[in-house]
Amino acid sequence: YVLPCLCCVYTSFCSAFYKQGNYKSAINAYSFAIRRGGNLPALFSNRAACHLQLQDYERCVKDCCAAMDLLDPPVDDNLKSRVKVLVRRGTALTKLDMLPEALLDYQKALKLDPANDQLAKDELQIRERIQGSVDPEELPQSAS
Repeated sequence: YVLPCLCCVYTSFCSAFYKQGNYKSAINAYSFAIRRGGNLPALFSNRAACHLQLQDYERCVKDCCAAMDLLDPPVDDNLKSRVKVLVRRGTALTKLDMLPEALLDYQKALKLDPANDQLAKDELQIRERIQGSVDPEELPQSAS
């Protein structure tokens, strides 16, 4: 079990690495915090963001799935985190050309945040790509 204050220390190191663009070091720091018992959704979600930046989409999806499991039950307090994780996973799935799965994640995120215009635009682009009417380069590029 990692004490909450110790987890905060790890998280601050991780965030510093991420902000510097040192994604591999951030991944190592997040992984260390997780191994030390920091079973917090933010650790998995933020590590997923690092994997997304490094274009390691499979690991991004895996960490997003772990974060979503830890964000259960869905409550108002974790709504923003769930939206963020769904968009990250949806972006990674898009990059893996798993468009139907990506569309589902974007639809779930849009249902949670219906006023988000960018989310609606991205969801429409994925839908149009599935239908063959959008260039793959126009799909959502990154969700950090």
